[in-house]
Amino acid sequence: MDSNTPAGRVTASTAAWHDDEPVIAVDEHDNELGEVSRTDAHDGEGILHRAFMTLLVDAEGRLLLARRSPFKRLWALAWADSCAGHPRPGESVIDAARRRVGEELGCTCELRSIGSFAYHAQLPGAGSERELCHVLVGRATGPLDPDPAEVAEVGAFRLADLDIEMRDRPDDYAPWLVACLREFPLCALAAMEEFE
Repeated sequence: MDSNTPAGRVTASTAAWHDDEPVIAVDEHDNELGEVSRTDAHDGEGILHRAFMTLLVDAEGRLLLARRSPFKRLWALAWADSCAGHPRPGESVIDAARRRVGEELGCTCELRSIGSFAYHAQLPGAGSERELCHVLVGRATGPLDPDPAEVAEVGAFRLADLDIEMRDRPDDYAPWLVACLREFPLCALAAMEEFE
């Protein structure tokens, strides 16, 4: 794994969770049920809501994972995905993912959907993630400029190494990454010749 650590504009107040903007509550088929606050969606047992995660690869075919900043409410400092978030009301999943990749990683990329999955994970005393999560893949081009309010570090993982590391140190990884890779195994990602 290769990594770089961002520096500079770190404040908890700039982390995305700090603004309690609405997220979209959905049923298990991704039908919209209305808007709920981000806080309410993540309190207690959580409310099922629409989300996305991106999995980007670099020019060498390594999976780029962001380690969540220490300012995150849930699973701070866990390796999670390349970038994740929630579409705003009226915003498509693809548009939301492109927006957040720019905001969190400071880059642009083409993305395509490979499907979705639902999961629920509770962090005792802190809240829950209960999401219907769309998975988008893409190829990162150019340098990254991660926002330290969102990202503690970016690592480039060879898929075979990541598989071993996740088995050896499962608590280092966010539950949605584990759930995603159960649904879309690393071998399937490795077989994808085109991320663009």
